[in-house]
Amino acid sequence: SSGINAEYGALDNPASNEHSRIAKERHTASITIAIFTATCLMCNLPYFISHILSSFKWLFGPDFGSDSVFYLWYYSPVSSVFLTVLNAVLNPMLYFCRMTDVRQWFWKLCIKDDVHGD
Repeated sequence: SSGINAEYGALDNPASNEHSRIAKERHTASITIAIFTATCLMCNLPYFISHILSSFKWLFGPDFGSDSVFYLWYYSPVSSVFLTVLNAVLNPMLYFCRMTDVRQWFWKLCIKDDVHGD
């Protein structure tokens, strides 16, 4: 019986509610940072790996890395151009989806011309 009262009492406690609100905000922020970091890594990791592996060209042979046809016509443009641009395109979308302030600013921008409130 005292356990039930303690639980219901915690719901009425403003300090407990404030603590849970802050914990929820931190959790949301952690998820947002993880999403941004994962997106950046997925888009840039092939580029980083190719440069790390090209430093070991002597180990893999002359057809590996920047001298190979595959690297010049496929892997290099995809990893250094397409995926980098994809990361730049995804970032504003992630900001819009994950951050309420950015979303509100965008809708104010679309609805009226006066963004700064002047």
